[in-house]
Amino acid sequence: MTVIYVIVALVTGFSLFDYYVNRNWEAITSVSRNEAVFAHRNRAYGAYALRSGYNKRMTLILGGLGGTSSVGGAIVKFFSLTLGFLISSLGRFLMIKVTANISAANPTNPPKMRVIRLL
Repeated sequence: MTVIYVIVALVTGFSLFDYYVNRNWEAITSVSRNEAVFAHRNRAYGAYALRSGYNKRMTLILGGLGGTSSVGGAIVKFFSLTLGFLISSLGRFLMIKVTANISAANPTNPPKMRVIRLL
């Protein structure tokens, strides 16, 4: 799970870095570029709406990715702690005792084992 967190953090960090570095004319989603390109063109065609809403959609996607991975990690941590406690409690409740009678005088007979289970 740690590997997934590292990958999510790297992708998020790189995306945010790329977003803040390319907020100038070269960025296809920059506001000043969109205004200049679509100054005398049909803005209702769809490309203007896609380009102008890209930053908002990207922020929502990265936030959803981070939120989903955080909630998933919290759920896994909760269940691992809860199930670990239940399994250890159950193990203490159902004590299994194994005894063996080993006779040094007769090595051909296998040792007799007695298993006691409390259920």
